[in-house]
Amino acid sequence: MFLVQSERRVTLTAQLQAFLTVPDDVLGIVENSEYLHRLDTAFFQVGETCSALLVKFTRGEQDISLNTLRAALTGYGLAVAQLEAEE
Repeated sequence: MFLVQSERRVTLTAQLQAFLTVPDDVLGIVENSEYLHRLDTAFFQVGETCSALLVKFTRGEQDISLNTLRAALTGYGLAVAQLEAEE
């Protein structure tokens, strides 16, 4: 157990998995849309492993189309098409 706790988490997803429980409330603050999309991707990946309800609100993001958002999240490793197909 001691060795597991001392391992360095190398991805944002792994870092989130280390402290999130279900259900949980988390507030994330980011500097720009790139960081927002990276954080969204990590949250979705963690939520998917927990079979959580996954929802993405886009209101308030600066002039981003759904296709641009899909491309950004896919670029960070999220299986967007697969998640949308599971609706």
